[in-house]
Amino acid sequence: MKIAFVVTDLNTGGVTSSLFNFCRELSARGHEITLFNLSSKQPEAMDGAGGFSYRTLTGLSRYWKLGAQDLARAKGVRKIGLGLLAVVKKLTNHSSLWNRLIFKKDKAEAYDVAVAFRQNAPCYFYVLNRMQAKVKIAFIHGDVNFMGGNEKSFLPYMPKFHRVAYVANAVKDGFVAKYSILKDNAATVYNMFDVEKIERLAKEPNPVVFSKEKKNIITVARVSNDDKQVDWIPQICKLLKEQCRVPFHWYVVGGGADLEADQALADTLGVTDCLTFLGNRKNPFCILKDADFSVLTSKTEAFPMSVIESLILKKPVLSTMYPAAKEAISDGENGLIFPQSIEAVAQGIQKMLENQNGIADACAKNLADYQFTNDTAYQQFLNAVQ
Repeated sequence: MKIAFVVTDLNTGGVTSSLFNFCRELSARGHEITLFNLSSKQPEAMDGAGGFSYRTLTGLSRYWKLGAQDLARAKGVRKIGLGLLAVVKKLTNHSSLWNRLIFKKDKAEAYDVAVAFRQNAPCYFYVLNRMQAKVKIAFIHGDVNFMGGNEKSFLPYMPKFHRVAYVANAVKDGFVAKYSILKDNAATVYNMFDVEKIERLAKEPNPVVFSKEKKNIITVARVSNDDKQVDWIPQICKLLKEQCRVPFHWYVVGGGADLEADQALADTLGVTDCLTFLGNRKNPFCILKDADFSVLTSKTEAFPMSVIESLILKKPVLSTMYPAAKEAISDGENGLIFPQSIEAVAQGIQKMLENQNGIADACAKNLADYQFTNDTAYQQFLNAVQ
């Protein structure tokens, strides 16, 4: 098949990683893949991305996201032209009229399948109105119950697609329960993963020296207290220091708006001896592979990539409960799922640290022969395009 993936940006994050994995995997399975990036800037994330062709917008349409920075950089006649265009955008941006005007001359070649991979109005509009394809699919990467009504901006487009692909059954069920009009074209398509790359990067030297006298815990996440609840971690560490007899050290890999605040909280609670914030790391897998298990404290996840990445490296995953948790983790077999509270997470981690009822040994044994493949997600994708 000839397949086009369309995104409004390639900002670093789980959605972009999943996109590249889709493109590589489908290309490796014999499909012709083109990635359309509606942002004119090619990010660092594209470095080394291969196996598929890559395109950006040209002409006037590349200014669909026209902002103050574009106007500040422009000079002379171009500045005047962009200024007039900015006025038009301001007058039309609250409806689909701006998208119809700015993308008017865009017309892509024909594809078998066109996929709107970013869940937003411009991406959905572009695929529906400017892409030529027999089948058009929209992806949904988030839980509707945590979108705060933002889904209403792209909701009108969703029934117009051949299929809407949700990255977990729980995500699909949540949307359909809230908007029954979406039930007829709903499908589940899990994220894909680059197993070879993960395993290769895991073999690189770990720049962090782990103590062999302690159990080493890792969390790989954006440091956000709103949705990832990373500020729980210093509080959990305090409880574990008071209640657990097994020495441990917890490493948090990732950057974010709340990094400094959470570091300050760890200092205030006196847990910096057992908790280290490592910040952003280009290769988290070489650190993950040396940990005893990973922990996810999120309030919500769609289909958490960090969970599967941990399992690929045969590391048990301890996670808070969210609708899709049981689709990624088998509770008591390859990890633990616990209620959404600091106390419950602390109790679960203590259970794993102390190997209560042999839970740590059981998870390690069950993961010893674990082999992840993209076969399920690939078959889901094929079913969605039928």
